[in-house]
Amino acid sequence: MKMKVPKKMSLKKFVDWMKEHTSCEVQISAGRANIIVFADNIEPGRIIPLYAEIKGSRLMVYELNADYISADEAWEALDSGNADISHPLPFHEWVKEQYLTAGKVEVTNFVL
Repeated sequence: MKMKVPKKMSLKKFVDWMKEHTSCEVQISAGRANIIVFADNIEPGRIIPLYAEIKGSRLMVYELNADYISADEAWEALDSGNADISHPLPFHEWVKEQYLTAGKVEVTNFVL
């Protein structure tokens, strides 16, 4: 099944889209949506925090780079403003690269 992606993305549409396609919790304030995704499809217990905000005419998505094992840690990182984040991407670029909605992802850990 191909995932429907809205052509024009607003903050509200993004939140609704994330709720539809992931297991997540959302906090919205001051034009920003903080989201933690429970990414058990990637790795059991994995929590991915991210946030989105409108910049100009585009919705930008920022993923935090660290791993989190509790929702409380992820929310604290989002609230702190000090977390290491990935380069922000416009939603339509981010959605092509993201893996949070992939149902059959298999992660293999290895040591070099």
